[in-house]
Amino acid sequence: MSSLPVLSQIATALGVASVSALAAPQRLKGIGESLAPLLSLSWGVLFGSQVWVSLVSGITMFRTVPRHTFGKLQSKLFPAYFQLSTICSSLLTIATAALMPSNRLLHTCAGLSLASSLVNLVYLEPQTTATMYERHAIERELGIGVSMKDDPATVEMAKANTELQRLNKKFGMYHGISSLSNLIGLVALFPFAWAIKPACLSVAPTSPSGPPSRHVIYKIDM
Repeated sequence: MSSLPVLSQIATALGVASVSALAAPQRLKGIGESLAPLLSLSWGVLFGSQVWVSLVSGITMFRTVPRHTFGKLQSKLFPAYFQLSTICSSLLTIATAALMPSNRLLHTCAGLSLASSLVNLVYLEPQTTATMYERHAIERELGIGVSMKDDPATVEMAKANTELQRLNKKFGMYHGISSLSNLIGLVALFPFAWAIKPACLSVAPTSPSGPPSRHVIYKIDM
């Protein structure tokens, strides 16, 4: 863990500490109501960032820039993304345990989200990025991956490079597991959309002639 950036270490420590909230939610008895805004905020940021990174920004960049440039961008984006995901999923876990101490479904979903972010932050993303840079070093020598469209003859020559093929398989394994873990974490957030329901509250007018105002609040199903 000491080799991780400081923010990653902080996020990891928070993630590990939040597990105790699920293990013993009774310790948070009495502060649940005060954590209601934390539940909706952490879920909203986490869900929004995961949808954007997984379904919008990554696909857009992959189609727009050369593969090596795309890889370098992702190597800077993903550590920050998984730091944010781990911090938000940790806060979501704590708030879920405090507000819904007996809701096993949401406890499981929060735990899956946290585990997904944490394993990506600590292990899968660093391994995937390190393997990617090893591939890039060989591919640059062969002249592939640096433009939007590689020369077919060069691609065929690269297929004969046994070291590159080994790294391709290694990268595919890490990247596939990382993507699957991230997808599981995203799917685990959907049940919270039904637990955090928007509700309208009518407020009496301040004067007899003034119209009543309506404010959106959030109702949390316990």
